[in-house]
Amino acid sequence: YLVKPVEYDRFESAMNIALADKAKREEALTILSGNDVVKIPFDNIIYVEAQRNYQKIYLTNDRTEITKMSNSKFYEFVQARSEFVRLGVSFILNMKYIQRISGKDIVLTNGKSLPVPRGSYAGLKEKYLEYYSGGNM
Repeated sequence: YLVKPVEYDRFESAMNIALADKAKREEALTILSGNDVVKIPFDNIIYVEAQRNYQKIYLTNDRTEITKMSNSKFYEFVQARSEFVRLGVSFILNMKYIQRISGKDIVLTNGKSLPVPRGSYAGLKEKYLEYYSGGNM
């Protein structure tokens, strides 16, 4: 609950938590983007990029949504889904959209290239191979 007088930042944070908790039970993530409540199917999320206290969500339809939330908090909402993996502290990827992984970068199906943090390649490659060998293609 929120104590009056309600500050907008606290309200926004509480709404994000409540909406994301509800989304855990659905096939979509519901977020507060600006003043809008937006429902995003998990399958439409290509990747998420941390930008200070905000998350920029890149979607399959060439749209982006921005929500005020930490990267760690956002990851809590998607980590139970096998297709999502963290890449360092800045990115959360949907492995469905990975086209190529190397020791230097990841190329996504939309052509975007993301850097692989030093020491992360082996673990990422293992998760990717495990994801696809589990019949998730």
